[in-house]
Amino acid sequence: MRSIHRSIIAFGLLLLGSLFAILLIGWIGSAPALAQAPVAPLVTPTCGPWWLADTTPNVGTTDNALAGVAVYSSTDVWAVGFYTDTNGLGNTLIEHYNGSVWSIVSGPNPGTGGSYLEAVTAISANDIWAVGFYRQTTGSAPQTLTIHYDGTSWTQATSDSPGAAENYLYGVAMVSPTDGWAVGYTANTTNLYQTLTLRWDGHQWGQVASPTPFLSVAGLRGVVVVSSSEVWAVGVQADISLTLRMYAIKWNGSSWNPTTTPTTSGCVLAAVGIASGSNLWAVGGCQTTTYQTAIITWNGSAWSTVASPSPGTGDNLLGGVVSVSANDAYAVGGYDDTGGPAQTLALHWDGTAWTQVFSDNPGTSSNALLAVAGQPGSSINLWAVGTQASGGPSQTLAEHLTIVPCEPTTTPTFTPTNQVTSTATSTAIASASATETSTSIPVTGTSATTTATTTTTPGTPTATPTACGLQFEDVPSGSTYYTFVRCLACRGIINGYPCGGPGEPCDPNNNPYFRPNNNVTRGQIAKIVSNSAGFSDPPTGQTFEDVLAGSTFYDFIERLASRNIMSGYPCGGVGEPCGPQNRPYFRPNSNASRGQLAKIVSNAAGFNDPPTGETFEDVIPGSTFYDFIERLASRSVMSGYPCGGPGEPCGPANLPYFRPANLVSRGQTSKIVGNTFFPQCNTP
Repeated sequence: MRSIHRSIIAFGLLLLGSLFAILLIGWIGSAPALAQAPVAPLVTPTCGPWWLADTTPNVGTTDNALAGVAVYSSTDVWAVGFYTDTNGLGNTLIEHYNGSVWSIVSGPNPGTGGSYLEAVTAISANDIWAVGFYRQTTGSAPQTLTIHYDGTSWTQATSDSPGAAENYLYGVAMVSPTDGWAVGYTANTTNLYQTLTLRWDGHQWGQVASPTPFLSVAGLRGVVVVSSSEVWAVGVQADISLTLRMYAIKWNGSSWNPTTTPTTSGCVLAAVGIASGSNLWAVGGCQTTTYQTAIITWNGSAWSTVASPSPGTGDNLLGGVVSVSANDAYAVGGYDDTGGPAQTLALHWDGTAWTQVFSDNPGTSSNALLAVAGQPGSSINLWAVGTQASGGPSQTLAEHLTIVPCEPTTTPTFTPTNQVTSTATSTAIASASATETSTSIPVTGTSATTTATTTTTPGTPTATPTACGLQFEDVPSGSTYYTFVRCLACRGIINGYPCGGPGEPCDPNNNPYFRPNNNVTRGQIAKIVSNSAGFSDPPTGQTFEDVLAGSTFYDFIERLASRNIMSGYPCGGVGEPCGPQNRPYFRPNSNASRGQLAKIVSNAAGFNDPPTGETFEDVIPGSTFYDFIERLASRSVMSGYPCGGPGEPCGPANLPYFRPANLVSRGQTSKIVGNTFFPQCNTP
């Protein structure tokens, strides 16, 4: 029997020049693909689900990659992968998100031949497992690697490595703290690859027999737990002719048994997730001339194919899947376009069809998402991880699902007893710098100030307000942002979301939700700041290619652009072709950072005093946002975070950290804007 030199297919983590590294020895013939959904051009949407990149750390100057992610809560997310040292050997990479920032956490690196993590799962905040493989010495046989976090530190656990030649783990899922599964593959000295399943019994990971088809080799890539007596693992098998086929096995409480998958050849499965009840999604790819996305579903009795889009002209592969409900699921991966950089790929299931949705591509040469996970029962706390590159070593990539509201179609479900508005004079400085980041360009606009309709100043109420009956279910009295949210909401500047959605039950008063921890888009910020500053002049013309007259945020964006308060990005990038007038792009649905918001608010308020000193350890004089941050800090508009946390050592003066690159939330925006334009706002 001909042997396969490497694992069936490696959904490549290095991404060095291609989307996924398909490591096969031997010929794989062309084959008919699974059903494909029609692929329409991905038009930049104005609302809906968006996967937006967050800032993640990297180690050294060589390759970094994230291969697995687990979400326990909105302030407790783990991602694992590896980074390479100067000798090209892997080291475990573990990153944690605390609700504000990603930071690196140290983990074990057994042996001296390289260590790699492939998957992670969370049982509780103090019970996290990650799996992968390592080599005791350079060139020695790979061994299974299982590590555990107990709330304090990561330590290695004992795990079987039955193969004399190779042992790999690629998936992990837990039934309980004393019952769990890890899957992968193993090989003896003749390179006969077999499925590998390990079970955690509360003390160690021991091998449990799992099937490999007769006269075939096989490996497992993903695992999901439905119950203690129903566990699923998926991957790929290759028969004696080296034809790849999907492979799925089921644990029935006493043994693993193969199931019948669609017979299309040239196919692999990379991940499996629960759709609803005992129904499942499994995703991967099928090869014709190139790989195309593949999605199959288990309905409780049989697997069947579901059409899925493959937008790339080269390879299209899916590496992860997660389901929120029967009508809400996401799959992620990547695709190649001939002659262009590799792109992230995100698909959404709405109960009827899989369609492509927007996902960020920060790397200029390659991007891919390799895994996705979500907090159980939450439709807004989903994360996907992978890699990006811009002509050099690969870097970590983490993207958070943001549901961009289709404003202004959603109006508040409340009616304040006396909504107070303010008519204000603009004090914005027309010559304020418009550069928001080092890559943005100034936008030419007409220098202008607003003609006041009254002599009030920004934020000064025109009347003494009476009691406002507004209440958000998730911003109760006494919470961090309560005062600021009410200050803006009772003036009609911000609003909320009707109750009754996933994870947002209605109370007896049907109070709406504010979602204070959600990120804020550039378009939403333009609306909030413009209205808070009292800008009301009717805009004319079109400054940005992607902000058409009549679109959701057109009026507010143009009002700020005409005052040089917000700018755009040069046309010509990926997905942003230049039009006849070479207008820049505003990217109204992209998120903004704390530093960018400081600049927008400071300029809109007309603050131009020269700052002195240094308030924050990470905002030094001369840095991009120094002037604007210091102007707000000197007025007690915004503050920072105490030094001493991971990656934020205390300096001689014990200055706090501002974290200017962190994305800003709805709650933080309310506080910063409220303090700036409505100081000491006390809404009755």
